[in-house]
Amino acid sequence: MIPCLFRIRTTLVIPTLLIALLSACGGSNEKAIEIKPAKMNQTVEQYAIEQNFSGAILIVENEQVLFSKGFNKVNRYDTKLIDADTVFRLASISKQFTATGIMILQEQGLLSIQDTLNVYLPDFPNGDKIRIKHLLQHSAGLPNFTALSTFKDIKNTPHTPEQLIALFKDRALEFDPGTQYKYSNSGYIVLGHLIEKVSGMTYQDFINTEIFHPLEMAQSGYGKDELGQNNIAQGYLPSGANITKLSMTVPFAAGALVSSANDLHKWDQSFYNNTLLNEASQKSMFTPDLGNAGLGWFITQSNGELRYVHSGGIDGFSTYIARYPKSKKLIVVLSNVQNFPAAKFSNQLNKIITNG
Repeated sequence: MIPCLFRIRTTLVIPTLLIALLSACGGSNEKAIEIKPAKMNQTVEQYAIEQNFSGAILIVENEQVLFSKGFNKVNRYDTKLIDADTVFRLASISKQFTATGIMILQEQGLLSIQDTLNVYLPDFPNGDKIRIKHLLQHSAGLPNFTALSTFKDIKNTPHTPEQLIALFKDRALEFDPGTQYKYSNSGYIVLGHLIEKVSGMTYQDFINTEIFHPLEMAQSGYGKDELGQNNIAQGYLPSGANITKLSMTVPFAAGALVSSANDLHKWDQSFYNNTLLNEASQKSMFTPDLGNAGLGWFITQSNGELRYVHSGGIDGFSTYIARYPKSKKLIVVLSNVQNFPAAKFSNQLNKIITNG
């Protein structure tokens, strides 16, 4: 796991072996529905091959699947091909599920995002200044624990949420809560711990019970340390080496969840149907503040259209989700190669489908 852990923008270099594998199996599990012209689908596929993409792509518009396809294998030493049901580590896309969990608790009357942290964690330093909303929007001032010099020494060791919090809670705040934006995985570790305190359930059980089960997201859950088994994609470094070690207790509520492209389609639809959250909660979630941060999402513009996005990067994986509420577009990019530029890749896919 690299220090920034869940948001990666570096350029990917893929070995010759992967290029050969892409040529061999890139077109063998096509699931695209021909809603737009075949030329568009061909352009998307060709672009993916040119970018040496390994993973799954899902493109939806107005509830219709435009493109759904996997490239490469679940495990390069096996024969099973990646498709829209293949499970990937989501990395920081997990944060939107954590944020939704907090909003569910608010709707249940068990907390308010305007509450200060000391209401629930009395001994937390500066808890009287830090609001739950600050944690959600990366404006709490907590040092990012994945950026600490000691992080590489602990990432493979199982930790409880309390042990993770102990890594950063006594460090000085980087700024007064609510005054600045600075991306920090630490805030979402605290949010996961808060979900457990308030709900009386483990974070894993709460997310399963309140989100994954109601939406029938059968391929989604809390990630396992093992990879490449059953339908769980093996993660790889750009060199082609496979990822072997990572304790998923460490990313916790900031990045430990797993899912598939098809399950993320169900997730996207839940917002249009108000399945999990009412309109007031969604308005809070998708209203930008400092740094264009919503609650678990970032609110940006693309070609004059509002969009809700989040990227993720973790050992062996790079992910991106983009929702376009006006046109009801969804673009999901799940790669099992670390450092793949998933955000840039998604933006180009949007240009391709917009231009037909």
